[in-house]
Amino acid sequence: MYRNLTLCCLLWWVVLTRGYGVNEFLYFEVLHPSQLAFLYKILPAKDFGGLFDSKYNHVGLVPANPLEACSSLYTSYHEQFVLVIRGDCSFVTKAYHIQQAGGLGVLVYNNDEESEEAFVSMISDSELAHMSDVITIPTAFVRGTDGNRIMDVLEQLQIDEVLISIPVNITGTDRTIWSNAPWNLL
Repeated sequence: MYRNLTLCCLLWWVVLTRGYGVNEFLYFEVLHPSQLAFLYKILPAKDFGGLFDSKYNHVGLVPANPLEACSSLYTSYHEQFVLVIRGDCSFVTKAYHIQQAGGLGVLVYNNDEESEEAFVSMISDSELAHMSDVITIPTAFVRGTDGNRIMDVLEQLQIDEVLISIPVNITGTDRTIWSNAPWNLL
């Protein structure tokens, strides 16, 4: 009995201190525009950034300017999640610049066209470990196909942002009612 109680307490401690398990996928939903109104899978950063322990409903997702977010950004991103492309600098550096510009969170998408379907485990760099503790905004990786599709639709419609809810709890829901992107299988 005490063993079960100890195991239960340990499990709750893990959930409360991290919010989700290692390699556990989360989801976000695009609400507008309708061309992107689907459910998308993300992989949270492993050892830096804040938790997705709050739900952000009807917030904007906008591309970073510059898109790589490797230097100070040209825009302020208050009350918005920011979409950045992988490459040219560390994930920690990207998250740091977005946080400095007021962003609510970061979604990094793959820049490698040959592995656009792959997820990358985002970890902090040893030389930037001191910066990892400073980053408090949630940070996650999204497939390159999804990031590129979002960027394409933004350009086609000549709009600045998409409206999202993140994270979306799909636990215990019927998979047949999910609105999956036709280019992805969750």
